[in-house]
Amino acid sequence: MGEGAVLGVVQPVVSGCAGGVGSVLVGHPFETVKARLQTGVKPAWPGLRGAFAGIAAPLSGQVPFWGSFYLGYSIGTALKWDDSQAAQMFAGSVAGAFSSFMLTPADAVKVQAQIRQTSALTALRETLRSGGLRELFRPLPPTMGRMVPASAVWFWTKEQATERGCSAFVVRDPSPPTTTTHTPP
Repeated sequence: MGEGAVLGVVQPVVSGCAGGVGSVLVGHPFETVKARLQTGVKPAWPGLRGAFAGIAAPLSGQVPFWGSFYLGYSIGTALKWDDSQAAQMFAGSVAGAFSSFMLTPADAVKVQAQIRQTSALTALRETLRSGGLRELFRPLPPTMGRMVPASAVWFWTKEQATERGCSAFVVRDPSPPTTTTHTPP
């Protein structure tokens, strides 16, 4: 595998993981406050340290998810047969399929933790003890059933918005605008 091919794989994974970290760092304090509100705990700001309590769980799930999501999209884009809307949706569906393999075990543990009202680590141990790795991936078909079409539409919509100039990140002309100065005679 050449240097360009390695970069082609590494770049979307690193970018997706970085986006996942950023998303968790920004969103987790709000999730903490939301959880406190939902459980009836006094809705006061828990302080900086308290706002980031439990951040390891979302980091361990979201970071690999976003890395796999963008890697899948990169691979799907490389496999596109043309630039048609169907090919755009195909690339997005590959992203959904790839990310399902990261999302499924994390969701399975989260659901077991919620059902058993226990920590994620305890739920993981009990799930592995009762059914092994197979139990972690048992919900894969319904997860893919949700993620493949949702990701196809997500990336198709993103590409359509980008093509139509609806994205703030589209650079139409990288050169600075020209200005004319008028000097009086």
